[in-house]
Amino acid sequence: MGYPFGGSLFTAGSTNTPRVVIQAGKQEFFFLSALNQQVRNNRSCFQPGEAGHRAELIYENAGWERRASIESPVWRGGRARTAEEAFRPRFEHLERTFAIPDWDRRHDVAAWFRKVALVVVPHGMHWTGYVFNDYGAKADCSPVMG
Repeated sequence: MGYPFGGSLFTAGSTNTPRVVIQAGKQEFFFLSALNQQVRNNRSCFQPGEAGHRAELIYENAGWERRASIESPVWRGGRARTAEEAFRPRFEHLERTFAIPDWDRRHDVAAWFRKVALVVVPHGMHWTGYVFNDYGAKADCSPVMG
């Protein structure tokens, strides 16, 4: 699996977090996580064996940074009894590292927004540069420049 994107020849699929949690039993969870200080590509490769899996943890530094050395973030691995226990350390790391305030204590959230149940954000990954629906302006399918 790869983060923040996957699906190359060497990864079977993608994940939206550099966190892996494997449920081994009813109350047995194993977790691995990159404790990044910035958003960077991390991949995990798991190779099955007779007694378990072997994990390869891969970190990619920003390619545009010219350095003589690369330092990987700290990787955290452990066991937990519940999925919440396995995921909670990741959330706490993100909250601290990126200064994400607790939702219930935020003062900059409007009262009406706390009632919102779904937000959809088209990411534009396959955007062609053409605007087909300009919401009421003249019908024009010419490329948007800028």
